[in-house]
Amino acid sequence: MASENLKEKVFIAAGWLILFAAIYFVIGIFLITNGVSFEGKKVYELLKDTLTLAASFLAPVAAFVLFNDWRLEHSLISNEKFSMIIRDKVTDLEILSFHCFPSVEESEDSFKKKQDEYINLLAEIRSLALRLKGVNRRALQLKENLYTLNMVASRLLKSQGKNFKKHRNPVQYSDDIGGEVMQEHFELLSIVKKIEILHV
Repeated sequence: MASENLKEKVFIAAGWLILFAAIYFVIGIFLITNGVSFEGKKVYELLKDTLTLAASFLAPVAAFVLFNDWRLEHSLISNEKFSMIIRDKVTDLEILSFHCFPSVEESEDSFKKKQDEYINLLAEIRSLALRLKGVNRRALQLKENLYTLNMVASRLLKSQGKNFKKHRNPVQYSDDIGGEVMQEHFELLSIVKKIEILHV
C-alpha cells in the first residue's frame, strides 16, 4: 500500500512537472517566433532552457515527495511497534486489575504492593501513549481509547483502595463500594477490548 501511494505521488509530481514544462515551452515558442518562422537555434535554446528548468524543479519536488513518504512510513511503523507494546501492557493491566481485589486476609503491605505495580503499569501505558503519532484515524482512536482507559483505571484504583479500607473497617463504609469496584472493573474490561494493534 505504501509503495502504491509513493508511486501515485511520483506520477502526480511528474505530471505537474511535464505540464509546467509544456506550458513554458509553448509560451516560449510564441514569444521567440516571428509569425510562422521558426529559427532552429532559438527553438533549441528554448528546449534546452525548458529541460534545465524542469530538472531544477524535479530535484526538490522529488526530495519533498520522498521525504514526506518516508516520514509517514516511519510514523506508521513506529505506531505499530508502540501499539504492540501498549497492547501487552494493557493485557498485563487487565490481569493485574483482577488481583487488586482485596481479600479479608490480605495484608496492607501486600495490597499496597499490588497497587504500586498497577500504578507503575498505568504510568508506562500513559508514557507509551504519548509516543503514538496521530497520523491516521485509527491512531487517533487508539489514543482516545488509551485516555479513557487511563481515566477508568485511575477510578478503579481509587475504588479498590476504598474497598480495601471497607474490608478493614466495615462500620466506617456503609455504601456499596464493592459494587462500584465491579462497575469500574467491567468498564475497564470493555475499554481493554477496544485497544488494538495498529498494523501497517
